[in-house]
This record gives sequence, C-alpha cells and structure tokens, in this order.
Amino acid sequence: MIVDVHAHYFPQEYTDLLMRIGGRSLPEAARPRTARPMRQNDPAGIQTRLQQMDEAEVQMQVLSPAASPPYADNETDAVEAARLINNSYAELAQQYPRRLAAFVSLPLPHIDAALREMERGLDQLGMLGVSMTCSCFDRSTAEAEFEPLYEEMNRRGTVLNYHPIQNGICSPMINDYGFTVSVGASLEDSAIVLHLIARRLQERYPRIAYVIPHLGGIISMQLQRLDNQAPRQHHPANRGRDKAFERGDERDGERLRQHRPVANQRRKHRDGARQHIECR
Repeated sequence: MIVDVHAHYFPQEYTDLLMRIGGRSLPEAARPRTARPMRQNDPAGIQTRLQQMDEAEVQMQVLSPAASPPYADNETDAVEAARLINNSYAELAQQYPRRLAAFVSLPLPHIDAALREMERGLDQLGMLGVSMTCSCFDRSTAEAEFEPLYEEMNRRGTVLNYHPIQNGICSPMINDYGFTVSVGASLEDSAIVLHLIARRLQERYPRIAYVIPHLGGIISMQLQRLDNQAPRQHHPANRGRDKAFERGDERDGERLRQHRPVANQRRKHRDGARQHIECR
C-alpha cells in the first residue's frame, strides 16, 4: 500500500483566517520572501485529487498544512486556526476514509493548548499522527520548550511529520539571494535532523516515528562527515556516542536510518516502522 504523507490541502476559510490574524501567522504565499498566488483548495476538486492519486498508484494521502501552520502569538488565535484546519481535515477523512487521512496540527507556540489539541486530534478526530514545522517563529521545534510535546508523542508511540516553515534557516546568505524556498527548505529539513541528534531526542523519545521531508535535505551527503567529525566537534555531551547513522542494518539502540530515495515523495507504509527517523 502506497501512502503519500507529504500531501497538503488549504481550505479557503483557513487561509482567510491566517490572513486576518496577520503578522507572523501569514500563510506562506502571503509572506514577502515566499509570495506567490494563494493556493486555496475547494472540496469540489477532491475528485480530481483522487483521480491523480489513482494515476500515481497512491492509495491514501495524509494531509497537513505544509508551511502554513496554525501558529500565532495570541493563543486564542492559534487555537481557532488549529481547530479549523483539523476539523476540515477530519471532515474530508470521514467522507473518504479509504483515501484521505490527516496529521493533527498544533496551535504553537502554546504548549498546553497544543497538548489539548493533540489529544483532541488523535483521540476524537482519529488522526494518524502529529504535524510540526521544523521551527516555530524562528525557534527550532527540537528546543527544550517543546519537549512536553515529545513526551506525549512518545507516550502514545505516534508519528511526527515535519515540514519546513520556509524561513531559509534565518540566513541572509540564503534569503538575501532569493533561495528561501528552493534551497532553504532542504536546509531546514537537514537542520531539524541535526537538532534532533544534538539534543538526542530520538534516543530519549524512541517510540516516536520521526518523518523528515524532501529525502532528508542534504543529510545523505553529510553522513561520512557527521560520523567522522560530529562526535569530536559538537557538544561535549555527544562525544564518545555511537555513530548517528547506520546504513541498512538495525542494531540495538540505533534510532536513525537513512532510507533510499522514494520517487515523487511516496513511501510504502509499513506497520511498526517507529524506531528511526525516516527521510522521504
């Protein structure tokens, strides 16, 4: 069974709400560095989507809002946006239970509210996992303030699906040259993997299935350098640790594996594949 976990859907009501909230909550297409025509999906287009899935031999899509998450400085705004997008996805999943599912989106950076929405999404709406961007308002989502979310996801043994927020890793060397999306997205993907390794989250929360988009960014090209240099050059707490990546084998205690590229962002869904980071 082929499951596309990198599928997006943007109800007009949701993008309109993000526009009204404004500020740092603007949808990706409305931000100065990533401006382009606003993508708004219509329920009438679902049949076309299903037809395209059939043509690509994809049996199911798992929806998430990509780089337009329900984040807001004001908690009330964030919760409203999160409930709206999650309810929209849940309705679609109920209408097409064999073809569409969703990850629950969280009202970050408000941790208690995010825990409540995670519970609602997973327990009441029947969502398949959690969606987070690689950073929230320029703070890596691997930082300590987000750990209560990891603790709960680990307790549940759920899937955590990351997506770039399209901030060009906050680098003028990327953004000032116009590569925020085309190159910056892959660097965000790579950065979250490095942050997970540096903070040993995949070791401390091993029951989470960490899914990294875009084939893991440039991580596959950095494996040898990470193995050879990171243990001695990085934080002292990581010195002497096992190599971060193992190619193809599974040893006790290993939580990271580099997968072969999967065309068109597709991957085969395997039960129990929950003890390593997947780059797809």
